[in-house]
Parts: sequence; structure tokens; C-alpha cells
Amino acid sequence: MIRWRNILILLVMFLAMVSSAFAATTGKISGTITDGKTGDPLPGVNVVIEGTVLGAMTDLDGNYFIINVPVGTHRLRVSMMGFQAVVVSDVVVNADLTTLIDQELNITVIESGVAVVVVAKRAMINKSMTASMTIMDAEMMETMPTEDVQSMVALSAGVVEDGGAVHMRGGRGSEVVYMVDGQAMVDPLTGQMSGSVPDLAIKETAVTTGGMGAEYGNAQSGIVNIVTREGSDEYNGKVTYRMNLFPKSFRNYRYFSW
Repeated sequence: MIRWRNILILLVMFLAMVSSAFAATTGKISGTITDGKTGDPLPGVNVVIEGTVLGAMTDLDGNYFIINVPVGTHRLRVSMMGFQAVVVSDVVVNADLTTLIDQELNITVIESGVAVVVVAKRAMINKSMTASMTIMDAEMMETMPTEDVQSMVALSAGVVEDGGAVHMRGGRGSEVVYMVDGQAMVDPLTGQMSGSVPDLAIKETAVTTGGMGAEYGNAQSGIVNIVTREGSDEYNGKVTYRMNLFPKSFRNYRYFSW
């Protein structure tokens, strides 16, 4: 009996680990490429994310989509022979969401190799966001007067922090699922977040307080999906220091970056 119980416990833990691996850590870019003069869809247009190997080609209706796009801000290059190439900058991609980028191309007679640079307009309403979600990027988190992830999450609507535990919409602290790069970080005994993530290592934090998808298991009250930073071809870093003032409840932060 004891042996079968141990096997059952291991099986449940394995299934929990497998189910957590489907949590989203990347986003998607999609849209339609059309002729700037006639408005007709353009098939066979190359859409590439600069600095990566990710890209796609438009279909007969001018539609394209790029999946598994890392979270952050990207530059999208749209090009086709006989048309002026366009580079769309400031394309913001969030985890588990779709960014819509529609673009027009104009006919050119002489291909100079110089692309037209445009700035992507961020939609006020993201149609792919079907849940009650608050997204905090790295730049936003740097300006928050907090010391850890849970304190940042507590600043979201419908979330309160009590004694180190985060409660969403009146639920228990053990009903919140914490995900870090697609893996659950929850203590199976207490149901609280196990471990900690440095603030400077976080790229994006998405707090979902309602309408959770089926990809997140055991989420009864809310979900905190944390995506950490990735390496790049450029050297950069940041140093922080904390200074205690009187009284001790006040803290002053200084950031240095290069």
C-alpha cells in the first residue's frame, strides 16, 4: 500500500511539472501587408524580426504571423522586390498575447536599399487579451517603490498583500500560481511562492486576476507569469545600491546602467 501511494504521489508531481511546461513565455506578431496605392493584399512579402532568425512570408491574402517571439521591443523589417522596404520600430511583444502590425508598401522603380523607418502604434485595446490582465515591463518595474516581485504584484488592481501573502480578488494566498519562464514556483506545502527572482533579472510580469486559460493548472485565484531577461549580442549591465534613511521605513534607490 505504501509503495503504491508513493508511486501515485510521484505521478501527480510529474503531471504537474508537465502541465506547467505549457505556460506561455513568448508572444506572437501577425498582420496584413497591402499595396499602398491600390490597397490590394501582397503575397510573398518577407517579414523578418531584425537581429533574430524569426520571420514569415505573407500568403495569398497578404496575411502573416510569427510565433515564439521573445518578450520585449523589436524591429520588424518588411520587404519585397519592386517595393520600398519598411522597418517598423518599437514593436512591443507580450507573453501569451498577439501584436497586430499591418503595413503598406509603396512601389519603387530604383531599389536603393534604404528602408523607410516607421514607429509602431500600440493599440489602446489588445483584442487578443481575453483575461483581466496587468502587464508590467522592466522599465515600469524600475520606477516602482518596491523591493520584491510580490510587492510589485500587490500594486495591481484587485490584489492585496497581507503578511507576505498575495491575495487576488478575495482569494487565499495559496490559490495564486507563480510561473517563472514557464515553470511553476509554488511550495506544495504552503502554496506560496518558493524562492525569489531578482528585480533586475525580470523582463516582464503579467498578473492575471480573472479569465485564466486552461494552460495554467491549479490556478483558482490568479496567475503571476514572470519572464526573465535573455542574453544579447551587446554588453550591458546595471548596478544598484540601497541606502537606509531615518526612519528605516524609507529607502532611497539609485540606478546606474551602461
